[in-house]
Amino acid sequence: MERLQLREKLIIIKNNNFELVQGETIGDYLEHMMCHIGDLDPVLRDHLILPTMVQWIEIKKMMDKNTMSHLFDTLLSEDYIFYNIGQIDDTSVYKRSFSTLTLNPILEAHEAEPFLTEGQLDHFRNRMIEYIEKEHDFRGYDENHGWAHAFAHWSDTNYYFTFEMKEPREMSLKVLDIIQTKLMSIDTPLAREEDERLATNIVYSYIGEKMITLSDFKMWLEKFNDVFEIEDKILKYTVRINVKHFLRSLYFRMRHLNITDGYMNPLIELEKKFNIYLY
Repeated sequence: MERLQLREKLIIIKNNNFELVQGETIGDYLEHMMCHIGDLDPVLRDHLILPTMVQWIEIKKMMDKNTMSHLFDTLLSEDYIFYNIGQIDDTSVYKRSFSTLTLNPILEAHEAEPFLTEGQLDHFRNRMIEYIEKEHDFRGYDENHGWAHAFAHWSDTNYYFTFEMKEPREMSLKVLDIIQTKLMSIDTPLAREEDERLATNIVYSYIGEKMITLSDFKMWLEKFNDVFEIEDKILKYTVRINVKHFLRSLYFRMRHLNITDGYMNPLIELEKKFNIYLY
């Protein structure tokens, strides 16, 4: 199926409440949708392929478990979340980022009615950690191609890193360490609410569900002081602002949820160090 034909057919499907035309199957579309999952046309990518996937997988439950399981494994492959990673390329991030985002409805479907194996979930956790360690393109929105949002899309999967784990503390700390490491090295201003997306699972799960201790949290915060040792002035400036916004997102999210128990004061004291306008 040609790209423009796929676009036209998906518009018809969307306008028909995501129902297929009589005689058609998901199999008629899935391979073609996967070929264009990171298409540079934001209409095809964001407004047709992604919502159709969400509807068929999570909302309408039209996709069978074997197909979802195969799709899950495919998205975690070198051809999708690792597509062209590490290369100097200004568009490949779209395929990586939207492959990451498409994992969510599959995981939502699994949570409602399990079908992924423990091995698949372990593989998912390892691959997603490896992916974000290697990702280098952290643009939020591009005027020509729309939302890239790699860090935000990755953070949306964080809930499932500890899903079904009896002892989630080690994984929680690993994710916190990765978030910290990336925040302290990214030279791109994170101006598209990546900080809010990153704060979500930390507050709701790691802190709210007590997957980490207060001592863990304090030790993690203390490591952010390494920002002030960065020698490159422009990088240091960008990192300081990114971390400052992130700390504020954590603080206000916990305030809104009435989480205190010793968490607030360390955040406030650390934010003071990052706020050069506080006299």
